[in-house]
Amino acid sequence: MELFVWDERYLTGEAQVDHEHRGLVELINRIVILQTQRHSDAEQTAILDELVQYAVTHFAHEEVSMLAAGCDPRHAQAHIAVHKAFARQVGQMRGSHLEQGGLSALLRFLSSWLAYHILGMDHAMARQMAHIREGMSPAQAYELEQQHQADPATASLLKAMHTLYSVVVQRSEELLAFNEQLENTVQARTADLTEANSRLEMRNQELLAMNSKLAEMRQQLLQAEKLAAVGQLAAGVAHEINNPISFVQSNIHTLDDYLRDLLNVLDGNAGATVDVEVLRNDIPALVRESQEGISRVRKIVEDLREFSQVDNARLWHWHNLRNSLDATLHLLADELSGKLEIVREDGELPDVWCSGTQINQVFVALLSNAAEAVAPAGGVIHIRSGVAETEVWLEIADNGRGIAPEVLPKIFDPFFTTKPIGAGIGMGLAQAYGIIRQHKGRIEVSSEAGKGSRFRVWLPIKQD
Repeated sequence: MELFVWDERYLTGEAQVDHEHRGLVELINRIVILQTQRHSDAEQTAILDELVQYAVTHFAHEEVSMLAAGCDPRHAQAHIAVHKAFARQVGQMRGSHLEQGGLSALLRFLSSWLAYHILGMDHAMARQMAHIREGMSPAQAYELEQQHQADPATASLLKAMHTLYSVVVQRSEELLAFNEQLENTVQARTADLTEANSRLEMRNQELLAMNSKLAEMRQQLLQAEKLAAVGQLAAGVAHEINNPISFVQSNIHTLDDYLRDLLNVLDGNAGATVDVEVLRNDIPALVRESQEGISRVRKIVEDLREFSQVDNARLWHWHNLRNSLDATLHLLADELSGKLEIVREDGELPDVWCSGTQINQVFVALLSNAAEAVAPAGGVIHIRSGVAETEVWLEIADNGRGIAPEVLPKIFDPFFTTKPIGAGIGMGLAQAYGIIRQHKGRIEVSSEAGKGSRFRVWLPIKQD
C-alpha cells in the first residue's frame, strides 16, 4: 500500500534532487506500511526520526545547489524559509500525534506537503537553475519564473495540495496550542497538588505527634484508673480485714488476762482467785472465734490472690470465671454492703482461655457501676452466667437509675463520665470495653432510665 504515488510530473531534471525525492517518498510509504501492522513505539519513533533526518539532509543539498548555481536571493530565502517551516511543523506534529497513538494526520501532512513542494518550489528552483546555466542572470531567471504558469492539471493539483496542506497545518497548530494549554494546566494543577500534599504531610506529622501525646496521656490515665481501682479495693480489703483482726486482737487481750490469772493461782500468789467455770466456758469460745477471724483473713488474702492472679499476671491461661467473680465480690464486699442485695443465678461455665487479671478488672468496673447506679437508696444486683456454643456469657444487671438514651452510645468512650468533677475520669468502662475487645469478645448493653441497666459480657472459650 502506497500513500504517495510517484508520477513523472514530479521530476525536476536535477538528478540528485530527484533521487532524494524518491527516497523521501519511499520513507513516507514505509510509515504507511508500519501503521497497518503491529509495531512498538520504539519502531514508530525510529522511522519518524529517520524521515526527519532525511528531510533535513535533502533540504541542505537543495540549499547548497541554489547557492552554487547563484539563484536569486529572493527565491533562495523563500525556499529556505519553507524548509525551516516544514522541519518545525513535522517536529511539532510528530510529538503531538505520537502521544495520541496515531500517524494518520502526520502522513496526510507529509504527502500533501511533499507533492506541493516538489511541483511548486522545487520545480521553480530547477527552472531557474537551468536558465542561469544557459546564461540568464539570477534576477532575470527569478522574474521569468514569476511569470511562469503551470499546466491546468498541475495547477489544479497544486491548489488541492495547498488547501490540504493549509488545513493540516492549521489543525496541527490548534492541537499544539491545545497541548501547550493542557500542559500549562497540568503543571498548575501539579503545583497545586504538590503544595496541598505538602500541607497534608505537615498536618499528618502534626496529627501523628498529637496522637503520640494522646496515646501517652491515655496510658497515664489508664494507669491512674488502675491505681484508683487498687485504692478502692485496698480500702475495701482493709475494712474487711480490720473487722476479724479487731475481734481476734480483743480475744487475745482477754486470753492474756485469763492466762495471767491462772499463772498467779499456780504460783500461789496470795489473794489470786479465778472462776474456773467461767474460764472453762469462755476460753474455748475465744479460741474458736479467733480461729474463725484468722480464717476470714486468710480467705480475704486468697481472694486477693485469685483476683490479682499473682502467679501468672502476665500470662493467658485457662481460667475459672466463677472463682474470679467470687473473689471480686468478696473484695468489694464493703462497697456492695448496706441496702444492696446480690442475687446469683450461676450457670455451668467451662474454663476460659484469657488473662484472668484483665477479666477481673472488667468485673470490678461493671460491679462498681451497678453499685453506684442503685446507691444510695439501695436495690438489687442480679448476676447471671451461662454458655452458648463456643462462647460464655456473664451478665450483671441492676434496678437502679438507668442510663439516658442520649448518654448510652457514649458510655464506652474514653474520658466520658456522668460523675461530678473529681469523682471519676471516665476510663473504667472504656478500659473494660478494650479488654473484652482484646479477648475477641463483646459487651451488650440495654438500659432504661429509671428502671436499671444490664451489661452482658461475651467471651470465646478458646482463642484462635
